[in-house]
Amino acid sequence: MSTTITEPLIEETLKYVKDMLNIDLTLCDYFTGIREFQGDKYFNIEVEKKYDDPTINALKRLSKQYGKIKDLQPNGVTRWAIILG
Repeated sequence: MSTTITEPLIEETLKYVKDMLNIDLTLCDYFTGIREFQGDKYFNIEVEKKYDDPTINALKRLSKQYGKIKDLQPNGVTRWAIILG
């Protein structure tokens, strides 16, 4: 299922990840758009594996190097929240 991106911040982040890691992220089709929790903005992605997914490992390394992605947090079985910096 494809998701139409309507949020410029999500689109910018997806392009950033594609440019830096050559990874196409899959947006969560259930919790869509930018959300906010305790002052942090985030959006959700889906990954294939529940634990130790190579996509999450690459994103975690990227988040430690640059400020665009602040953190990643599990937000479901295969859903992760990308917390924006």
